[in-house]
Amino acid sequence: MRVSRPPIVPTALALLLLPGCADPGPRPMRVWGAVSYDGQPVEDGRIIFSPTGNTPGGSTGGAIEAGRYDIPSRSGPYAGGTYRVEISSLEETGRTLENAVDPGGPALAVFFDRIPPAYNSQSTLSITVADDSSGNQHDFDLEEVATQ
Repeated sequence: MRVSRPPIVPTALALLLLPGCADPGPRPMRVWGAVSYDGQPVEDGRIIFSPTGNTPGGSTGGAIEAGRYDIPSRSGPYAGGTYRVEISSLEETGRTLENAVDPGGPALAVFFDRIPPAYNSQSTLSITVADDSSGNQHDFDLEEVATQ
């Protein structure tokens, strides 16, 4: 008499597909908030979140408009991750540079960042992204920095 056993591979695969059985890994989260500099809302700019330490993934970010930013979960930073924050707001100077890439082509506009390097290229700002989406409002009230 032959005893029939369930096939091992399909049974193991079915167990992996059951809800709650597999670790989904890090998931991106929505982050949002207000950004001001020297007491005034940053009218337009960019905010970038760059992973630090063992946080997986790459940098993400978005636009700052009328003093607010809102990064949707589909492109947000990962839950539980720690991120370095860079904030910038560019303004045209009215000057131009010769186009070295396309000699004789249109001149290139020169911009300066209204936000000091202490909050972008030299930033020490950081956040930790919460696992609960309601905990991911991060406001930045940047103070004027004395220039040297």
